[in-house]
Amino acid sequence: MSGQYVAYTFYRVDPAWRRLPIDERAAGKDAFAEVVEDWTGRMDRLRAYSLTGVRPDSDFFLWKITERYEDLGELGAALNGTPLAAWLETPYSYLATTKASEYTSARKARKIVPRESPYLVVYPFVKVRPW
Repeated sequence: MSGQYVAYTFYRVDPAWRRLPIDERAAGKDAFAEVVEDWTGRMDRLRAYSLTGVRPDSDFFLWKITERYEDLGELGAALNGTPLAAWLETPYSYLATTKASEYTSARKARKIVPRESPYLVVYPFVKVRPW
């Protein structure tokens, strides 16, 4: 496929995790953050956003953009191998693809080029061919 895969994975931390000893929580967070940091250079974009105080059903989400679909599964497996993963639920996960518009020539096809912004609005939108 020519284009990009864009994924948003939302996570909720089990409230019981907060009762773990501080060093155990820190080790879990550090391992998770290390995987994210390792993968940041392999993808077009990998960024975490906090949802604390914004949504009761999610604490944070990862925004992932890559040209290789396999990256999404490999990253997920690496994150699931961290101690923090045992305490995470995934209430939402969205996957999308980008492609050139039929109204845009192939040479003008654009990639998503994210800016460094502290905020990101995710609005699930479905556009089907019969539309």
